[in-house]
Amino acid sequence: MGPGEIFALMCNEQELSMNKSISKSKRHCRICHDLQLSPLKIAVTMAASLCHIFSPVFADSGDELLIANFDKSMLWGQGARAIDLTRYAAGNPIDAGVQTLDVTVNTLSFGQFDIKFNEVDRPGRATPCFSAALLDSFGVNTDKLPAAVGVSDGGVCVDFSKIPNASYEVNTGDQSLMLSIPQIYMRNNPRGYVGPERWNNGVTAGFIDYTVNGYQNSRNGQSSQNIYAGFNMGLNLGAWRLRQRSTLNWDDENGSKVDAISTYIQRDIDALRAQLTLGDTFSDGDLFDSVSIRGARIASDNRMLPDSQSNYAPVVRGIATTNARVTVRQRGYVIYETTVSPGNFEISDLNPGSNNGDLDVTVTEANGEEKHFVVPFSSVARSLRPGVSRFTASAGLVRNLQYNSNPHLVQATWQRGLTNIMTVYGGVTGFEDYKAALLGVVLGTQWGAVGLDVTQANTDLGKEKFSGQSVRVSYNKILTDVGTDVTLAAYRYSTDGYFGLSDALSATDQVKAQGDETANSIRRLRTRSEVIVNQRLTDSDYVYISGSRQDYWNDSGYDTQLQAGYTRSWSWGNTNISVARTQDPYGKDDNRVMVSFSLPFGTRSYLTTSASQGSDGNSNLQTSFNSTVGEDQRLSYGISASYDRADAQSSSKSLSSNAQYRTSFGTLNGSLSKSADYHQISAGISGSVVAHPEGVTFGQSLGDTIGIISAPGAKGAQVLNAQNVELDGSGQAVVPYLTAYRRNEVSLDPIGLSDDVELKNTSQEVIPRSGAVMLVKYDTVSGHAVLIKSRRQDGSPLPFGASVFDKLGQEVGAVGQGGQIFARVNDESGDLFVSLSDKKNSLCVIPYRLATHSEKNISRIDAVCR
Repeated sequence: MGPGEIFALMCNEQELSMNKSISKSKRHCRICHDLQLSPLKIAVTMAASLCHIFSPVFADSGDELLIANFDKSMLWGQGARAIDLTRYAAGNPIDAGVQTLDVTVNTLSFGQFDIKFNEVDRPGRATPCFSAALLDSFGVNTDKLPAAVGVSDGGVCVDFSKIPNASYEVNTGDQSLMLSIPQIYMRNNPRGYVGPERWNNGVTAGFIDYTVNGYQNSRNGQSSQNIYAGFNMGLNLGAWRLRQRSTLNWDDENGSKVDAISTYIQRDIDALRAQLTLGDTFSDGDLFDSVSIRGARIASDNRMLPDSQSNYAPVVRGIATTNARVTVRQRGYVIYETTVSPGNFEISDLNPGSNNGDLDVTVTEANGEEKHFVVPFSSVARSLRPGVSRFTASAGLVRNLQYNSNPHLVQATWQRGLTNIMTVYGGVTGFEDYKAALLGVVLGTQWGAVGLDVTQANTDLGKEKFSGQSVRVSYNKILTDVGTDVTLAAYRYSTDGYFGLSDALSATDQVKAQGDETANSIRRLRTRSEVIVNQRLTDSDYVYISGSRQDYWNDSGYDTQLQAGYTRSWSWGNTNISVARTQDPYGKDDNRVMVSFSLPFGTRSYLTTSASQGSDGNSNLQTSFNSTVGEDQRLSYGISASYDRADAQSSSKSLSSNAQYRTSFGTLNGSLSKSADYHQISAGISGSVVAHPEGVTFGQSLGDTIGIISAPGAKGAQVLNAQNVELDGSGQAVVPYLTAYRRNEVSLDPIGLSDDVELKNTSQEVIPRSGAVMLVKYDTVSGHAVLIKSRRQDGSPLPFGASVFDKLGQEVGAVGQGGQIFARVNDESGDLFVSLSDKKNSLCVIPYRLATHSEKNISRIDAVCR
């Protein structure tokens, strides 16, 4: 294809975009290079560009719409008189119908909406229809709107022009709708707010998310094989989600075994910002031990809250004397900035980058005066924002105890943020032989966040009855000046008669199975201490330490775990030194030291060497190379060599390799290793199968919430927000790992499409509920792509910009530069009609017949318009 032809295609694409006003966020157009433009071509291009600049924007100001008149005398060169610019004179009209537009209100984005446009007295000048519900979705407080707007009239469309000082603009160039509405009529929603009315249940669908692995090992002449398969299955019906998880294990010695791990149904409770689960679930693990039960659970779901409220952050309060700018910094970075009016102000929708680190607040007055103050900010896991509550309630039969008893468990917890520095919480739990109650508080101070709670528990073990208390203290603080991050420091002390929930369940289960005399053999926790500290020394190195220790009332032993390390980044790679120590209650300990080096090769490959030594005499030396191949990074692989020495008399060498290949329908993996004593081989696949209203689609492993793309005929289009996913032969694909209760953009890249298929839009927005299967439909246009080099009977060029129609009167293209036409036709032969002017019946006809056609090639025709 020559430069002129490419330019014609490009012009034609731009022409269609300017004159159809259809909902297209992105067009599949071709780019030209090294064009040699004549003066006439340059002038036409400039005219079309000016037309594109002026045409897209419309407002409701009541003034006459912008009219662009082009004087042909400004153009020169052969063919200037043949150019028809009348179609651009009135800009780019909007036809009646439904348009998908990106909506912003007062510069805040609200995502994509389907906006209905109604025809008015002037054809092609349709105006948007705003219902009261739609305005409510835009954050408008419809109760405050003037009566003349007609909210209470119950009409489909309110009178937007009656809102004082409100206006809208529609830009068909980027498919956007921009509204300006006085703040007095807006709700004060927090940042990141998405109303429940926009949460989507998705479609009725069923799926199987699977993992299958096979493993074979041969050692000293003996071999063994085993196969594992895991299945997560689901069925969505309206607001309800049915989930079932099972596993299959097979080996050549014991045969096969199937385990049904859990089955439950679930749905949202919007009014409580919570989820209800019926079936196999777990009790809350924040205040008490988490326990597997079969019953019912209702619990707050923080994902339903806006981003700015889902995590703890203090409320910033202050006083401004003028229209002031308030800037909030954390660790030197600006995390929030806004303008406030004179008087008291309050900022309650902060979304900090870290859960720790004091907030430095600067108030810059209109006269340049600055005031500074610091808001202490450290939190532990139970910290909540002021006014935010969290609750759980669970009831059911306890599952999976060692001796298969099934006591009835009841549990309830509640947490509430009272002020910036105080969160209170409490809970109760129990079963037939156990009762416990907990009260606690979290205090956020300038010295760090401190949590304190007390638990009272009573346990009945038949002949033995126990009663005791447990006190837990936790601390969290980042010392910004010295770079120290104490992410967790906790201490628990329990009296002799105290049992935690898990310990009590195990104890009662054992006593019922083995008798009352075993009660004193069950260990009872006395103290537990744990700490995690990270210290950054410079920008390129840091040290860390973590450890825990616990002992018991009726056992002299104790458990200890300790890890520490030092990491440094160099210009040539990274180094790490780490030590680890573990000790169990029986006095057995293990100490290990490890040193590693990592060197990158390019951006996707790295070489790692590590050496480790244990206190038992075992040592290991290993070198590995890992890489990812291809622009789309579908294939990743690794090879390694290792030397192991169990003691002074025995050692072994081994080689191993592994590979993983990602496709749209799943991930394939395999491994191979060999030494003098053994060899091993494995292979596996993971993926999913989803049945939905448009058919059955194979995909990669699923997350909690997924999407199904349906774009008929668009085989080969790439999904931009999913790695290594493209549309299959039916134009479908599974998009895993959507984010529940948030705006998700699902986008397609048309590269790889047949020339005979065009996507009418390439991006859509969905807001799914948790567990939803979202069906995302894309409209496509199919037909044979044909490039026609046309002219009149007298040899003169056809009018630039003239519309081209098929026999049904549908516009299939337009005349581009030099009389060239890019069109999409459905028949192998027929006639195309070119409108020569705006006068009726002023048409000429181009007969066409396509030669042998390939989907990857554009047909080219040289024809006269008669």
